[in-house]
Amino acid sequence: MKTKCQFLSEDEQSKVHEKSIKILEEIGVKFLSAKALKVLEKNGAKVDYSEKLAKIPREMVDQALKTAPKSFVLGARNPEFDVPYPAPYTGYVLDCGGVFTFDYKKGQRRYSTLKDCEDALRVFEEMSLGSYIWP
Repeated sequence: MKTKCQFLSEDEQSKVHEKSIKILEEIGVKFLSAKALKVLEKNGAKVDYSEKLAKIPREMVDQALKTAPKSFVLGARNPEFDVPYPAPYTGYVLDCGGVFTFDYKKGQRRYSTLKDCEDALRVFEEMSLGSYIWP
């Protein structure tokens, strides 16, 4: 069984794409890496090194979309847990970047700590449900 979620219609997807292109071409994207800016410039972006800004033309985006792989695998330490994309199933992802944690002992929300992330990782790993962890 192949899982498919589609939240936007084809028309809505097209509108998002066109607005994204407009932002990339007219406003640009800030890159703190000089190496990344050089690669972008070499491939057709207009780069302002003093502002660390790259304006990316439609043609560059189109070429990237044409040459990007249609599928790939996120490799796990244990190949049994490799995640192929697109995946034929839904999976679980642990996001350890949450700013807040619900403290079940006190019954209230508080700022997350490193220990909260460690505890979540332990539970996630023990349950063997996880597809991957997002930093």
